[in-house]
Amino acid sequence: MKKRILTAALLLPALLAALCGCGKQTQVSANADEFVVCVRLDTEDAAICAALDYYISGTFLGGLAMNHADGSALEQDEDIVFRFSADQFPPGTENFNGFSFLIKLSAQPPAAYVEDIANSVGYTETAQCAPFTPAYGNVYAYTVSGSFAEGFTLKQ
Repeated sequence: MKKRILTAALLLPALLAALCGCGKQTQVSANADEFVVCVRLDTEDAAICAALDYYISGTFLGGLAMNHADGSALEQDEDIVFRFSADQFPPGTENFNGFSFLIKLSAQPPAAYVEDIANSVGYTETAQCAPFTPAYGNVYAYTVSGSFAEGFTLKQ
């Protein structure tokens, strides 16, 4: 009897962690006035910074970047969440028709990375995703895989 209780006591924390969604993976939802692009890192190499460049009908509109405040590496299977609202798009593009993006990863510290983006060096980027029309309240999940040496791919 004691053995069964001990086994149950040892398995309970693991079961609760699995049910609660604990870990590096994020439970992501979007508010009614935004859409979200959630990118899971499934990379062979550690990246310090991740950036997303976004486009409408092939025209570059802007970029968002993410890194840990302490400068630590983004972890494998970590979810990076990019939130978009209407104020990030110029007039006439509010329907988001033809939205696309690409992801850039860097192994350099944030200060160097920001400078390198302007000079187009120091980062490795994925191919642009296929254009789509996102809708408010939705989450769009993608995965980045690969390495700095071989390049990265972006998959939905």
